[in-house]
Amino acid sequence: MRPTSFALCLLPLAACWDGLRPFAADDGGAVDAADDAAASDAGPDATPDAAPPVDAGPPIDAAVPSDAASPVDAPPDAAPPIDAAPGTCPLLPGPASLGDRVGGPGGGTTTALPCPPGKVAVGLGITYSDQATTNGDRSAYGVTLACADVTVTGGSGTSSNQVVATASGSGGFGWTPATATAVRTCQAGWVMTGVSAYLGSASGLFANVAIECRKVAADASFSGPMTNFAVTGSGNLSINLDAASCPVGAIVGLDAKTGAGLDAVELRCAPLSCAP
Repeated sequence: MRPTSFALCLLPLAACWDGLRPFAADDGGAVDAADDAAASDAGPDATPDAAPPVDAGPPIDAAVPSDAASPVDAPPDAAPPIDAAPGTCPLLPGPASLGDRVGGPGGGTTTALPCPPGKVAVGLGITYSDQATTNGDRSAYGVTLACADVTVTGGSGTSSNQVVATASGSGGFGWTPATATAVRTCQAGWVMTGVSAYLGSASGLFANVAIECRKVAADASFSGPMTNFAVTGSGNLSINLDAASCPVGAIVGLDAKTGAGLDAVELRCAPLSCAP
């Protein structure tokens, strides 16, 4: 019998015993490699298990091919077309004020000829003596003022619902008999802003009358210069021209100054705006 070999063991008994076992052929040979591997893994320096795989997340859409245009939102709806013409403006006169006077110093009687509310002066007529007066020539016996509703739309306008008012003198002294002229009106959509007349050398006549008119824009402002229109049939006197215009707005009435005939008219003027 061979003596058994012993080795000094400083480890715990169980471990030492395990290490002191004699190697024998029926023992399976060397210590199981798997056991050694497990012991090695259990050491403090062992590498931790690999982290579990991270979810890949939802699949990403396929990239748009380089030659394909990215989808673009449809452009916003086109702005609505702008009306070709500005809106409609029914003219609305404001408060009236007394303006300048056309004519001579005579005329002891005043007759007011106001336009009805909302209307503007658009024309004038004259009643003209058929013969020379005691003041030396034919002259106006009376005056007629025409007023209307004026509406402007874009570059054009209308005058509707026209009304007239008339004042005249007491007659005699050659002012009567007399004949009325046709009413001379401004163009449609225009308003009357002034009056002119020739007075003769002694300022005792009222003849060769004309009206001053202006075109109105769709914002109630004036568009373009003033234009004069003669009152046909009011004579051809050409001495001592007198004229007056509204400083603001249009004529909305006249004050007729009379004696035996028409001596003068005073303007009544008002600013203009568009009715709501």
